[in-house]
Amino acid sequence: MGRRVAPRWAAARARRYQRGVRQAAGLPELAERVIERVGDRVIDGPCAGLRYPADLLPEVDAPVAKLLGTYERQLHEPLTRAIRAGRGPFIDVGCAEGYYAVGLALTCRGLTVHAYDHARSARSLCGQLAAINGCVEQLELHVHCDQRELRRLPLEHALVLADVEGAEFALFSREVVSLLAGAVVIIELHRPPDDPAVVALLARFLPSHSAERLGAMVPDPDAIPALSFLSGQERAAATSEWRTQEQTWLALTPR
Repeated sequence: MGRRVAPRWAAARARRYQRGVRQAAGLPELAERVIERVGDRVIDGPCAGLRYPADLLPEVDAPVAKLLGTYERQLHEPLTRAIRAGRGPFIDVGCAEGYYAVGLALTCRGLTVHAYDHARSARSLCGQLAAINGCVEQLELHVHCDQRELRRLPLEHALVLADVEGAEFALFSREVVSLLAGAVVIIELHRPPDDPAVVALLARFLPSHSAERLGAMVPDPDAIPALSFLSGQERAAATSEWRTQEQTWLALTPR
């Protein structure tokens, strides 16, 4: 209800809560220890090379998983494939601190990125991350993304990533989907795959897109050399994405 009625307030409240959870679990300190060993740049995945200075870590969700490049591993292949195919602009709806927005801008220096987040703290951090990584000129930061906002963007060959906490069913209307016929679209679902709203959303895309459901890909903490200096419990905490429910994404590719 809060996200529908007062999305900016709800987004700021969620970020404060998540920050407290991370601090209680000791994740910022654990991330600093990892940085001392492997450096402050993401070491794998489509955002490899992205720099995360230690002073930003308290504000970063799953900081060690992002530094390792194991974060949301199920998205690595579709994102890399889209970038290599020259997709653009990149539209990141729910960008948080900018892991993908800045990471993909760094990977593809000619890429224009439109990044959206209701939380002012997230947008501020995203801007800082872009400055640290020399990507400011590629990045356009925005507050709210709705159907009208999407319609103003060049969507024909776009790459769209949406993590909007359930608002995806309203955002991707039939009209908007018709404008995305040539775009790669990756959407996090916040309902079970057999939920009627998910079935209806998928039906809007299927005439123009092939669809793939992407489930979580949990790494083996004991198989990551960069974490060998940590205890077993610390390795598990470092690679966890700290989610309360299993993630499911839709990767939609033009036919």
